[in-house]
This record gives sequence, structure tokens and C-alpha cells, in this order.
Amino acid sequence: MRKRAAIIFFCMALFLTMGVPGLAHGAEGDPVPVADWPALKAAVEAGGAIVLELPPTIEADSTITVPASAEVVLVAHASGSRIIRQSLKTGEFIVSAGAKLTLRGSMTIAHDTNLNGASFVQVQSGGELLLEAQLTADADNVEYGNQNTDRKGEFIKSLIDCSGTLTMVEGSQVSGWTQNKQADRHNVSYDPGAAIRISGQGARFIMDGGTITGNTNTKVVNTMASSCVQILDGAIFQMDGGSISGNSKDGQNSSGQRESSTLGGGVYVEGSTFYMNGGTISDNEAPDGRRQTAGGGRRRRRLPGRRLQPVHDGREHFREHALYPQQRGARRGVYVSSKSAFRMESANTETPARISDNTLYTDFGLYRYYQYSGGGVYVAGTFTMKDGIISGNKAMTGSGNGGGGIFNGGNVTLQGGEVSGNSAFYDETHTAYLSYGGGIFNKTESVFSATGTKISGNTAVYGGGIYGTNADITLTDCLLEGNAAIYGDMMDCGGGGLLLTRQSTLTISNTVIRNNTSEKYGGGLYLEEMGATTVLGAGVSLLDNSAASIGGGLVNVASPTEISGATVSGNQAADGAGAANMSGGTLTLSGGMVTGNTAASTGGGIVNSEATFRMIGGMMFNNLAGDAGADVAN
Repeated sequence: MRKRAAIIFFCMALFLTMGVPGLAHGAEGDPVPVADWPALKAAVEAGGAIVLELPPTIEADSTITVPASAEVVLVAHASGSRIIRQSLKTGEFIVSAGAKLTLRGSMTIAHDTNLNGASFVQVQSGGELLLEAQLTADADNVEYGNQNTDRKGEFIKSLIDCSGTLTMVEGSQVSGWTQNKQADRHNVSYDPGAAIRISGQGARFIMDGGTITGNTNTKVVNTMASSCVQILDGAIFQMDGGSISGNSKDGQNSSGQRESSTLGGGVYVEGSTFYMNGGTISDNEAPDGRRQTAGGGRRRRRLPGRRLQPVHDGREHFREHALYPQQRGARRGVYVSSKSAFRMESANTETPARISDNTLYTDFGLYRYYQYSGGGVYVAGTFTMKDGIISGNKAMTGSGNGGGGIFNGGNVTLQGGEVSGNSAFYDETHTAYLSYGGGIFNKTESVFSATGTKISGNTAVYGGGIYGTNADITLTDCLLEGNAAIYGDMMDCGGGGLLLTRQSTLTISNTVIRNNTSEKYGGGLYLEEMGATTVLGAGVSLLDNSAASIGGGLVNVASPTEISGATVSGNQAADGAGAANMSGGTLTLSGGMVTGNTAASTGGGIVNSEATFRMIGGMMFNNLAGDAGADVAN
């Protein structure tokens, strides 16, 4: 009887459709209401162009396929439509190659326990989904399956799984998706599902507007891909507007610990390309998939020796525990894999593309797993930013790396724009642990280049603005301003503006480093064991930086550095206000000027301690010291 009623209803719907002028040729008319799922299935699978209106509640008892060449528009009831799955694998729309499905209105996809058994929409290669709707997933998502049964992805699905084209427009939304018990991506050959999963060559996600928010995952096992947006296996994501915000912020275990995803709280890019021309990625979280080990508490250190020789006398201790962090994984707002590219270019400079206020957490009391690096963007591949903004991101890191704004493990190029107000600390009160690169962390063998970029107001223990270890750094026409190295509850810190170490190289021109601070060493620059001579030429300025202890403008340790045309002025420190040349360093003044710097104790211009200083040109004058060596102290 039910089947007969469905057939009768479908015939009536078809008759009404034929009566709408132009609808058979793809134009839209008034929606045809459907009463139940069988009627909806019959109407859609008949093919052609049709506009259908869902009832307020509809129970889904099967899968519906949109056939090739069909153009189907599903419109929610005026009060919204609730699609209730009768089983874990029903209620899925499959959009065939050559077909188009458009969703409009407010739609809720629901099940008593779990939605992970089937996607809501699966778009095959060559198919198209236009999302004008507000999609909300509604299920408790209790634990379903285990890591063994999940290995082939049998129970790991996405709300939208697209191998064709997905377009989101203004007013659309995807929210409420909870991915349950994802398998460790390092132990399986696939990436688990997400709210939106775009995969395969030719697959494309165009986000012209709309919002992706409130998606998360639970029962995380080790390092998981994002539960929000995944771009995989040669796919392209083009973000021209809209926002990806407030994801990976929920999900708790019985102890109240949050169990969110770790690889890209907002966007995860693996073997694919992400173009961000506009829009905002903000307020996403991602804790890492590594358990805290025994003995992993904070290290408190007092460096031995006289005040003028803290780096020298305590150097091995300082190097082992401080300047050279352990470089581990884990990633946050956007994760870019080693075979992926991320280009962030603002199409409209008045409303620039923005990655802001994303957080990487370490708090083991709050999170079951913790992570180490990259509050805003984690880069293992390539990242190019033009006129974008990366601001207010936090790498709340413990015993690891940092990179509040950017963690660079590959190749990063910045053209204009700004990296500002980011931080790398264990918590909001600047509990230190070992944190590096408040603005940007550059990993071993990484390449970083910035032209015309403002790097300001970033904070960390080491390298408030920029940190690099065995990295290749180029700064051209840049401004490093108001960054800070803060020791928190540690006993040392360094490099308010920039700290480079372990055979790094720095090529710098026409760049101003000013008003940066350090609560210990190197308010402006801290260079240690550099791989080549650093030349501070004409157009480079170290102005009004300060260090509570040594090296207001510059600390040079075991490195060859030449001031050939730079201006070093207005800097302050207890010792070596302009520059502190330490522990086997070679500092040459061949041009430029060192003037107007003030040391509370010694070396208003330069303090030289067990190092080599040569003056073969340039000018040094009007520097002040409270005790000795107004210009130079040895």
C-alpha cells in the first residue's frame, strides 16, 4: 500500500512539474512538496530538472542517487526540515557525475546515536553540490566501531564527501558535525572523515561565503586530521569569503578532558592546494596527539657566571635546553602537509584574508592530548601570503616548539601583510616551559622570506617576533616592532625581535627593528652560531630596543657579524646597550653608526666579552654607560 501511494504521489509531482514553464529545461519554478522519503527518492531518481520541498520531518530509510544530467533543488520547509535516519547507513544523497544538487533552507540531519555511518551528501567526480542551505548535524555520536574495524574507513564518513565540486555561498552553514573515534592517521592508509572532505584530482571546493562552525571530534587517538575541513589527494580549496570558526572546541571524555582533533583545527591540507583570497579562519582549536611523558614538567634554570658572561659560562646548558627545542609535530588553524601548497592572497586589501585567534593547546589537565607548534598555520609544504593578516593566534606549547602565528617546516614567503599579536606560551599567564617564535618559528632546513611585512606585538620566551634554527631567513623592507621575549617563570629568554641559532643564515636589507624588548638578552636581535656572516647594511636600523640584561640592540654569540651601514641607536640594556659581542663572536664595524645607546652598567655602544671586535670604519659616538666603557667595554 505504501509503495502504491508513493507511485501515485510521484506521478502527481511529475504532472505538476511538467506544468511549470521551463522547469524541464533546468529553470526553477515553485517547489513540489514531497510527503515522505520514498516519494522523494522516486522524484529525484527519475532524473531531469526538478525543485522539491521537504516536509518539516522526514524519515530516511534508504540512499538516494541523483542521476547523471539531473538538476535537483531540495528546499527545506519554511519552518526547517529534520531528516531522521532510520539506520546508520540511510539518508545519504549520492550526486552522480554530470548531476547537480542544490540545497536550500534550514536542514537538520539526525540519528538517535551516530551519524558517522554514512555521509549526508556524497559527490562523485564530475558531480556538483551547491550549498545555499544551513546544514546541522544532530547526534550524540556515541562510540561506534574501533580502530581495527575503522581501518578501511567503513565507519569513518563525512557530512559532505566531495570528489566533484562543492560551492558554498553567502548565508550557507555547516555545523554540529562530531567525528567519533578517529583512527591514528599514521597507522592507516586513509584520512578519517570531517564535516567537509574534498578529495581527488579535479575535486574542488569554492567557498564564496557562508560559515563552517561548531564541528569537532571525540575519542581522538594520537594525531588526527581535522574534523572540520579536509582537502586531500590533489583537490583544490578556493576560499573567497565566509568564515571557518569555532571548530574543534568541544568533545569531552568522562574526566572532562577535551578530545579534539590535532592536525588543523580549521583546515587540513594533504597533497593538495589551498587558495585563500578572502574570508576568515578564526577561533579554532587543536590539541596534539601525544601523551605527556613522565618528567615532562617545566625546567627552571639559573645561568651561572658573571653578569657579562651568562651565555658563555652557561652555554652548553643554555644550548641543550633553551635555544634548540625538540622539533615535533602537531598543527592548528591551518595544516599544510609536505606535498601541499597554501596561497593566502587578499583580493580586497580593505577586507584582507585573515587567520586569527586560533589556539594550539597543551594543558594536559584540560586536554587528553597536547601539541607543540603552530597556532595559526603549520607549514610542512609551501605557504605564500600576500597582504594577509595572521594575528592573535596562540601556541600554548609545553616542552616543545611554538610558532604562535606560523610554524615553518618548509618554505614560507610573505609579501606585505602582517604577523601580529601572536604568542607562544604554556598558558595565558606566560608560564614559560620552552616556547619559541611568538610570531614565526622556522624549523631546521626551512626557508623563510618576508618583503614589506610588518611583524609586531608577538611574544615568546625565545624569539618573540621570529625564531629560527638552521634556517634560511631573508628580510627585505620589513618592520619588526614591539615584539617581546618574556621569561615568565623561566630564568632566561632572548631575542625580542628575532633569535637565530645553529647555522642559520640571515640576509637583511632596508628593515627597521625597533621598540622590541627582552627581559634578559637581545632586545632586537640575538644571533648565535650563525652559518654565514650576517651583514647589517645601509637601510637596516636597530632603534629603541631594550634588554633587561645584555644586548639591547644586538647579541652576537659565536657568530661573524658586520655592521656595514646600519644605524644602531636609542637602545638600552644593563650591559652592551647597542650590541653585546660574546663567547667567540666576531663583530666588525665597517660603516654606519652606533650612537645614542645607554647602558646602566658597561658598554653603552658595545660590550665585548671573550670575543673579537674590530672597528675599521663607521662611527661610534654619544653612547652612555653608568660604570665604564661609554662606547666600548671589554
